[in-house]
Amino acid sequence: MGLSSLGGMFDTLNNTDMSFGEKFLSVATSLGMAIPSLISGLSNLKEGFGTVKEGVISGVKAFAIHIGALTAEEAAEEGLTFAKIKSAISSQIQEKANNSQTTSIWAKVAAAIAEKFAMSELTVVVLLLLAAILLVVAAAVGLVAIFNAIQEASPEGQLKKAEENARALADAAEEAKNRAKELKEAFDSYHEIVDKLNSCAKGTQEWRDTLQEVN
Repeated sequence: MGLSSLGGMFDTLNNTDMSFGEKFLSVATSLGMAIPSLISGLSNLKEGFGTVKEGVISGVKAFAIHIGALTAEEAAEEGLTFAKIKSAISSQIQEKANNSQTTSIWAKVAAAIAEKFAMSELTVVVLLLLAAILLVVAAAVGLVAIFNAIQEASPEGQLKKAEENARALADAAEEAKNRAKELKEAFDSYHEIVDKLNSCAKGTQEWRDTLQEVN
């Protein structure tokens, strides 16, 4: 909403049909809506980012405890950073991989997981946020599609569609009528030029010019 208000403000400034007073009032209104919206949006984004970050760290701790990279006491220690958890997990996975045959499925899975944990904490959080945004967008698009389908299936929607089809047919009929009129005028003009050609003496300059016009 804040970004939309800023966009409207710039459209207002570029509008040559508005007076200075109208532009001033419109810009002031847009700023009054944009600034609180942007502040609120950034605050919510920061809060959401922190929540997702805490969730990521909690999930990684649980995974570290599950594979034996950390004990529950170690995971509960204050000051345990994402980098330390990642290092403990990578070491544990590498140890298990070294104790297995290099061609085994476990070794391949361990190597893949170790590669994924090479990502930074920020990368993981951003990817999760993007996934959440995509899910929200997909849900919104789905709801809009369902609403439109219900609306189109209603009697009002069917009537509106029929009216649109009728208008389209009327426009097509009018276009065909105009084309037919243009074609008739073209044929009439052609016949006039042919008659003129027949009245000219063959081989003269006038005959050659009229022949070119006929062609």
